[in-house]
Amino acid sequence: MMVKPNPKFLKGLGEITTYLGFSKQKFYNYVRKGLPARVEDGEWIAHTDNIDAFLIAFTRGPAREISEDAE
Repeated sequence: MMVKPNPKFLKGLGEITTYLGFSKQKFYNYVRKGLPARVEDGEWIAHTDNIDAFLIAFTRGPAREISEDAE
């Protein structure tokens, strides 16, 4: 019997950055800020529910710094 993949479980940097709409560099910046993703056996993994909850909480507060080139 074949197990169906969980569409909420993201495997690999490509799946995660595509889900987020982020570049690789922006993804790494958000991981440093606490984005819930981790490396297991050399591969990035994340769950969409955890990412969504993090971004909801992260964007709840005001920006501390705004660069002049922000769009």
